[in-house]
Amino acid sequence: MIDDGFLRGVNLPWLRYGCDFGASSWFPDGGLASERDRDRLRERLDALAPLALDVVRWFVLCDGRSGLRERGDGLPAGIDACLLEDLAVAVDEVERAGLRLIPVLIDFHWALPAQRIGGTQLGGRVDVLRDPRGREALVECVFRPLFETFGRHAAIAAWDLFNEPEWITLGVGRWSPRGALDAADVRALLRDSARLAHEITRHPVTAGSASPAWLDLVTGVGLDFYAPHWYATAGPSWPIERHIGSLGLDRPAVLGEFAASGAEDEARITAVARAAGYAGALAWRSPES
Repeated sequence: MIDDGFLRGVNLPWLRYGCDFGASSWFPDGGLASERDRDRLRERLDALAPLALDVVRWFVLCDGRSGLRERGDGLPAGIDACLLEDLAVAVDEVERAGLRLIPVLIDFHWALPAQRIGGTQLGGRVDVLRDPRGREALVECVFRPLFETFGRHAAIAAWDLFNEPEWITLGVGRWSPRGALDAADVRALLRDSARLAHEITRHPVTAGSASPAWLDLVTGVGLDFYAPHWYATAGPSWPIERHIGSLGLDRPAVLGEFAASGAEDEARITAVARAAGYAGALAWRSPES
């Protein structure tokens, strides 16, 4: 993915959570292709130009509020007409800015208890991930068209299949078991998604882990690199200085998210991560910044 062995990047991570890609009852004409937020997007990408970065990590389906077509039983039936157009705009704009894109397909909010606002369902899709039929529908009807459309594009650096699944996995994260998944469900989804991505795309795949301490959940499922996140006040205690090699991983690890108090702190954490054996570091940038 990179020339000098260290991937530098940021998390965009969205302009409007869950509404950048695909249509919803709020935005029936879709997300980025509508040009509603085009100027704002270009301003944010142009601001990254002096930083000599490689990639931008950007959430796509989030909690499922936009971009999906669903059957009567709630299982995915496909993607709507806007989603591919919106993602094409993102790829083009990121490439125009001299960067490459890491699309994040779904977020753990996918499986949190459902809310309905203005005719749009937020979350509440845990059964899609629990049910083998649901996982198959998600992979084949939703992920496949994304991989087939963009799987050879040079501006895609990698695919992040699932953001922080630990938060809704029994025995790992901290959320209520009422909406939680078994580890086997998470691993099955990642395994099937990675297999399909490797069949169709030329890109590596990963998953955004909530902490280096929880990487066991995503090892051995066919990922090409690991992408643990590090926050000083979230998840189990994990010193950023601890060498990632101490885990005996079978693949490289990139620090997929980290928070910093400013540019100087961001540079410091990046340097510490590199010394600790990470193959890259992607800072978290507030969507409001």
